Amino acid sequence: MVRSFDFFEAWQQDRDPRKVRQREVLRVAATLRAENAADIARREVLRWAAKRVGGPLPREAWDFQAFQCPVAGRECAAVRMVNGGKDIWAIRAIDPDKNIAQRTWATEVVIGYYDQKAYFSLRLLMSSNEQEPRIEPAVPGLLRQLVKPHIGLIQGAEVVGDEPINVESEGDAELFVHGLIDPNRKIPHVVLTVPTDRDDPNDPLLDAGFLAHVTVGIAKIIVVPARFTWIITEQLGKRLSVFNGAVRVYLPGFTEDANPYEHKLFARPRLTASPRGLVDQEDNTQVILQRMIVRASLRQFGLGREVLAYETVRDIYHEQNQKKLEDAATDKDRLNAALEQIESLRENLKKTKTENEWFAQQHDDVEAHARELKERLHAAAARNQALTEQLRSAGRKPDSNVDPPEDWHQFSDWCDEHFNGRVTILSAARKEIKKAKFKDVSLAARCVIWLANDYREKRQRGDGNRLEINLDGVRNALCGADGFEVKWRGESCKVDWHIKTGGNTRNPLRCLRIYYFWHEESQQVVIASMPAHRRTDAT
Repeated sequence: MVRSFDFFEAWQQDRDPRKVRQREVLRVAATLRAENAADIARREVLRWAAKRVGGPLPREAWDFQAFQCPVAGRECAAVRMVNGGKDIWAIRAIDPDKNIAQRTWATEVVIGYYDQKAYFSLRLLMSSNEQEPRIEPAVPGLLRQLVKPHIGLIQGAEVVGDEPINVESEGDAELFVHGLIDPNRKIPHVVLTVPTDRDDPNDPLLDAGFLAHVTVGIAKIIVVPARFTWIITEQLGKRLSVFNGAVRVYLPGFTEDANPYEHKLFARPRLTASPRGLVDQEDNTQVILQRMIVRASLRQFGLGREVLAYETVRDIYHEQNQKKLEDAATDKDRLNAALEQIESLRENLKKTKTENEWFAQQHDDVEAHARELKERLHAAAARNQALTEQLRSAGRKPDSNVDPPEDWHQFSDWCDEHFNGRVTILSAARKEIKKAKFKDVSLAARCVIWLANDYREKRQRGDGNRLEINLDGVRNALCGADGFEVKWRGESCKVDWHIKTGGNTRNPLRCLRIYYFWHEESQQVVIASMPAHRRTDAT
């Protein structure tokens, strides 16, 4: 049985049942690691393609030359360009869906060799006239052939595998957390934790093997036993952690100060046991995960960069072929080449028109969604402000019942729990907090409470940033020469204010510095560094 998978909401708006639309499902990019990997991989692809078209391929195919092979509603075609030290071979196989009429699948593979490296990319596309395609997204079986040791795919510095990774020691857990915050990571890391009451400490609620099988090359599946999940919490804090049977998807670009809602947490996977670990329901966690993973592949593997479209390679091939024929070929050969090129251009024009329609609709949808989120943000801020005023009018002080954390180990989680949306601590500051030596944790906490309340409310009223803090022994001051810039939410932000203890001491046991800036759009205080004095060129 198949399940709903809503690729692009834009197509749902068009109710013409006759219109066939092409949807790109997923992309994969990697390098090949074996010697003579390009030729070995091409043969594997051809064996797979021959099964898809249901018949033998022509001799030219096995010589890795250009060919076309239409077979009763199926099609397989390839082109190859060799120029100096560059060798690019592209193939596309099209076959009908086994269960749904008027639905076809196209798998495009490009294998290139240059700079003494073999590069691999794959696209999976679906064409149908369905308004709401119902499929279970998964990578083509071809990928599982290519990850075998005699070929091997590499992404970044890691070998691609089709099995889940099991965390078996504290060292494994620390390496796994380090991999989450790697800025060069291109694929999601899906973490499956094991409940504490599970008999088998390595048996999560979801079928890790099946999930790794259907997402090879576009995700890494990691199983973390209950006894090691504390390391994730210690390193990332509670808001970004995952434990006790929960599942979390850490998307590429994850940092220690990431928005937790962007890296989805499934507190208890909705799943009923079955041979493959799936159930026939739309909100099934396994299907949702597959949906998120294939969407991420479209965002992370850039078309025209890591991934090449078959049409792009084919059009260049036809252009080069036309130039060769201009001088040496007969009129008939030139005519045939020109007709092939015209047909390619006609196909591209049709596809471009469809894509432009989708991009226009997507742009409108994204803008509408952004406006809705901004309206919600402003409404929530107004509601928060109204509740604050009600507390004040009742003679109560906001956050008066918030107890400070007992030690620095709890500080970041304490801030996230009580001041989310008012005060944000950047990842650099979180790392500093873990190693903090300043003795008076309570004083630092009271400074944060001041930033979350008195300071923030006065900034919202437009009172400016020269505000005095009403705590003995500390003051709010310009950084002067100690100011610096940080990147946050894609912006370059100037950190030019800090809360500081008096005196000239730089002793980390007695010197407190909280470097921060006010972010007008989000109406938040952002702490960039604390609690020690920051070393700069001026100091």
